[in-house]
Amino acid sequence: MLGNPLTDVRGDYNSKIEFAHNMALLSDAIYESTKENCHGDYFNVDPNNTLCIHDLQVIYKCLERIKPAHILEPNCLYSNTLRSDPFRSDLTTFENTSVDILPQVQTRLCREDNYIYFYAWANSRDVREALHIHEEFGDTEWVQCNNTSKFNFHKKAISYTYNIPSSVGYHRRLADKKCRALIYSGDHDMAVPYISTLNWIKSLNLSLVDGWRSWFVNKQVAGLVIHQEILKRGLQPNICYCKGEKSTFKLLFWLVSLIDNSTLAKGACYDLMMAYLFVFIKGGGHTAPEYKHKECLSMLKMWIANDTINHDYKEMILKKSEEDLLLRSI
Repeated sequence: MLGNPLTDVRGDYNSKIEFAHNMALLSDAIYESTKENCHGDYFNVDPNNTLCIHDLQVIYKCLERIKPAHILEPNCLYSNTLRSDPFRSDLTTFENTSVDILPQVQTRLCREDNYIYFYAWANSRDVREALHIHEEFGDTEWVQCNNTSKFNFHKKAISYTYNIPSSVGYHRRLADKKCRALIYSGDHDMAVPYISTLNWIKSLNLSLVDGWRSWFVNKQVAGLVIHQEILKRGLQPNICYCKGEKSTFKLLFWLVSLIDNSTLAKGACYDLMMAYLFVFIKGGGHTAPEYKHKECLSMLKMWIANDTINHDYKEMILKKSEEDLLLRSI
């Protein structure tokens, strides 16, 4: 399971500008100019390419006050010292400082203000005892993010040396071993945009079985889901399992799909050899559960239970299938 995953350094970084343009944060003119002058590479820029550098400076000026973790929320971490590159934010959400929680009882504009409750709870004596924190760590405070090990693009981490710029090869090996995978992204995350995640998933050359369909929580659209799978035709055509509901991974396609230029018959069953499930969390940021607790919990429960389609979605699929059959009979 991967959430908002930084997977390919160059691809993840380069997708930020495309994402910003898609979200109407950049004009068509500056986006097209930058793409042309920088040849689509904004990560390792030639210092002699003045046209590219100029365009990137314009883009950075447009985005420097946008919160990368969630582009719709106030950027309360913005300081008066302007960064030369807003994309290289390390997403630090709260500094490890002592805080007074009493003045913070009222609702705050900034999400970061609410994090103080995490610190008060996690560092309380009762919680530490309940979690069996060893006394030798009594002077060590819990912090939300270990900034000594966080990757920050061109900045070096304190505790680790990052020498693997891409882990896509590892995902390809896992795919070859027929591992299931749940990958999700918040659709308003500009730190690790869903665009780059989609790109490396596509590079695995999986078959698209059920793509770009809504999924629901409490009868409301919670996002979009894409199934990419490799399938093997089963030998039990009369068994009708809904998608992913059985641990044996048998799969019934209620809708007609195309795989490898062959049509899957409605009602036929297939053995699931591997399934990649990519889920968009509507309104989510970096990280998605921080912004959409209920939706992400529902998603996780369904995936663990091998029930990747919830009840509302099943009813919609069945109704659509019945309507299609009715139209065909007319």
